[in-house]
Amino acid sequence: MKTLLPLILFCICLLPLVAFEQEVQASNSIAIAHRADTLQTLPHPGKSVPLQVHLRGTRNAKFLLKTEIIRDGRRFQIDLPHGSINAFDQPEYNIEIIAPVLDVSYRFTLIDSSGKIVTRSPWHYLRRNCMPRLALANVEIEEQAPPSKKAASLREYASQLEEDIESYDNALLLLQEILPMVGK
Repeated sequence: MKTLLPLILFCICLLPLVAFEQEVQASNSIAIAHRADTLQTLPHPGKSVPLQVHLRGTRNAKFLLKTEIIRDGRRFQIDLPHGSINAFDQPEYNIEIIAPVLDVSYRFTLIDSSGKIVTRSPWHYLRRNCMPRLALANVEIEEQAPPSKKAASLREYASQLEEDIESYDNALLLLQEILPMVGK
């Protein structure tokens, strides 16, 4: 009997661990599917970057999807209370983040209605190969330059102005989104 007592105690202690492990495995049958490699290049800083997330192993689009973002060293979080069902009958979440100056990393956490974490994706990293030009457009055209060189300088200036206008438009859209939140 004395030799059976440690074995019985061991089994009693192990039983809750086995039940917990089965519960985690059951909840992990839902997977987050996201492909960061679909973004070939990052757009100009300040522009929006669309991210798409699919859930596998469920048709329930009522989960809360938390997106943790670290953009250029600053931490943000975007919460999507529910997704939608796509053409393949999978829950789908669409998120837009702002393009970084240098790099961005993010991960997704799926939370059920009781607040319990269902699953979490690994971190995804996006990094630019070089620092983008952030200064406002500036042109210097030599008066003695041949017409072809003047035209090339003006084309470069026009493309820089287009980038500036896009940055201003994105900033304006963000300000318009924030305005109702500040109450003005």
